[in-house]
Amino acid sequence: MSENLKIYPGGEIIEKGIKDLSKGIFKSIEALAVLIASPRLIDLGFKIQKCKIKNPNLLLYKKLGIKYGNDAHFQFNAIMARVNKFCNSY
Repeated sequence: MSENLKIYPGGEIIEKGIKDLSKGIFKSIEALAVLIASPRLIDLGFKIQKCKIKNPNLLLYKKLGIKYGNDAHFQFNAIMARVNKFCNSY
């Protein structure tokens, strides 16, 4: 990936998530967000590392719950809104 994705809204999440997945790090917050959005990202031409995580939504929410407690729902929605903005602006 040679393009600087950080110039797009949410690009920092996508860039880190794709890098994490390519290194075999499947359970970072960013990697899980990329897995959730992988159908859209693939349609945009991104190559997304496949993995066997069956429900990245639930796993991301659990990770955010550990990190943010009662704010997990807000954080989940904020992350996915940034990912959605990336997909719409790329």
